[in-house]
Amino acid sequence: MMTYAHIDRPLTDVDLSAPAAESESSPAPLARLSERHRRLARMLAEGVSEQDAGLAVGLLPVRVSVLKADPTFRHLIDFYRRQVEDNYLSVHEKLGELTNLATDEIILRLEVEAEKFELSDLMELTKLGADRTGHAPAGKNAAPTVTFNIGARLDAAQSRVIEGKAKYVNEE
Repeated sequence: MMTYAHIDRPLTDVDLSAPAAESESSPAPLARLSERHRRLARMLAEGVSEQDAGLAVGLLPVRVSVLKADPTFRHLIDFYRRQVEDNYLSVHEKLGELTNLATDEIILRLEVEAEKFELSDLMELTKLGADRTGHAPAGKNAAPTVTFNIGARLDAAQSRVIEGKAKYVNEE
């Protein structure tokens, strides 16, 4: 014997809107950040792709996307991104300062003990300075220029075709 569904009451607008309201709800924000969350956020802040970062910490790409939508996790990524930027700026500042100190020392030595510098050293310094300031010599390894005169070659080919047709016409 088969049982059929029976209707207790007709559906109302409230019944039909309830599932939509449930699907629009967002997951609860992260209550606790784990070490896995921190590693993932650091990797994303450093520019690692979502897929690679997720693989590295053992999370599926779908979960990484959900985490990236979470405000707490986004703040964590921003925090690490600022650290990456600060570190980048710090390294560049140090390299700039190192370059300035070295340049100042070379100038001082040139002023005080110019005779101790070999001509080859001075030439190398000149080349380096010129290269870094946009005055490098023209490269010897320039690619050769190859010119194809395609128009003339096409004309010659058409002439050969026409002459060939003329031969066959005259032979008949």
